[in-house]
Amino acid sequence: MNEQRSMMLERISEDEGLVGDLAGAAAESLRSWAHTQALTEAQSLTLDDRTVAQRISLIRSVSRSVADRAAHAPFDPVTEAQRQYQLLCGAPDTTMAIRTGPLRPVRSVLAPKTWWQRLLFWRSK
Repeated sequence: MNEQRSMMLERISEDEGLVGDLAGAAAESLRSWAHTQALTEAQSLTLDDRTVAQRISLIRSVSRSVADRAAHAPFDPVTEAQRQYQLLCGAPDTTMAIRTGPLRPVRSVLAPKTWWQRLLFWRSK
């Protein structure tokens, strides 16, 4: 492992925002998963430095995303992080596949209004 890869591992180890608001055993297990996965990627002899940097960045993004959602919903963050990481690594272009969280449905401007919204509009005239 070269010096650049060692520095990438240090950054992921020192990243305070890696687990966000997640606390306790869940936070420690997610941090441990991220470090172990990054170490595996950094020690790989088949990957070039650029690919390793992208994968470590992907690990950080996945960890932050999963930690943010796990702080508000009960699920195993390590299992979810592993699942998302494998999905994103298998994507054809990982730079476009990274998401910071679940997509929220956008309410259409032309959506039909509820009865009370129509009533308020009618009373404002």
